[in-house]
Amino acid sequence: MCLSPSAFNDALVQHSKALLSLSRCLTVDEFAAKDLVQDTLYRALKNRDKFETGTNMGAWLHTMMRRIFINDFNRRKVRSGLLTEHAHDINVYQTSSVSHNHGLENIRLNELKKAIFNLPGGFRRAFEMYFAGYKYHEIAQIQQVPLGTVKSRIYFARKSLLQQLSHE
Repeated sequence: MCLSPSAFNDALVQHSKALLSLSRCLTVDEFAAKDLVQDTLYRALKNRDKFETGTNMGAWLHTMMRRIFINDFNRRKVRSGLLTEHAHDINVYQTSSVSHNHGLENIRLNELKKAIFNLPGGFRRAFEMYFAGYKYHEIAQIQQVPLGTVKSRIYFARKSLLQQLSHE
């Protein structure tokens, strides 16, 4: 059984504030954050039939947003690398005969997964739960630790991920 279109839209509106908050964490720019929310809401509306009633819509939307962000980030990185390193060969990349594969995106995603896996257990669990859409206080309740511990674990997990990914 699917949600009615109006119920689905109401649920999206309820989650939009949390989506904006997450997008601000992912992007530094306010305009980019709003664009990311808009892209996520568009994709959610487009894939409304794939949402399973009774599941966590917040987690579904956060996963969707995270994937959009990672794909866009990798796409921009690849494009900027191509433009700066191979500006003289740019016509080769613009032909219609070029086949596109997502090898570089998959490599970067695998690097990210490996970096997350290498985090210490408490940091990794807190970070994964936060990234999945849980609030700080929910994580603290589930892990049965103080709120400040959750916040510091997530902070240090982000810091560690940035260090790991910038050295690769």
